[in-house]
Amino acid sequence: MENALKLEEQYQFTRFKSKDALVIGNFISNYAIENDLAICTDIFSNGKQLFHFSSDKCTVDNDNWLRRKRNVVLHFNHSSQFINRKIKGDMTLLQSKYGLDCKDYSAIDGGFPITIKNVGVIGAICVSGMLPNEDHDLIIKAIDFLLEN
Repeated sequence: MENALKLEEQYQFTRFKSKDALVIGNFISNYAIENDLAICTDIFSNGKQLFHFSSDKCTVDNDNWLRRKRNVVLHFNHSSQFINRKIKGDMTLLQSKYGLDCKDYSAIDGGFPITIKNVGVIGAICVSGMLPNEDHDLIIKAIDFLLEN
C-alpha cells in the first residue's frame, strides 16, 4: 500500500494538457501494437476523454474494465492499485463499505490518477487487457516516457 502511495506522490504533474495525453496514449498504443497485445487505454481529464485506443484484439469487456477502473480513481482520488491494497482485494467492500456498485467500480490495478501538484486529481489514465499489475506498470512506463521527453 505504501508503494502505491509513493508512486502517486512521485508521479504528479505541474500541468496536464491534451498533448501530454497524446504522448502517453501513443506510448501505450505503440507498445500494444509492437507486442501484439489485446489491450486498450483511456485518458480522461477535467470531465472529458482526451485519448482512447483499443487494439484489434481488445474486447468490449476491456473497455468496460477501463470505465470501472477510471470510476474508482475519480471517486477515491487514488490509483486503483492503492484502493485494491486498501480493501485487501475484497471487491465486496466497494459495495458494503462505500456503497459503490461493482458493475460500475473496480479496484483492480490499471487505473492511475492524473494529479496536479497543489491542485489535486483532475483525471485518470487507465489500461486494461494484461495482468492487472502489468496494466499498472505500463501506465508508469508511459508517464516516465512523457517526463523524460
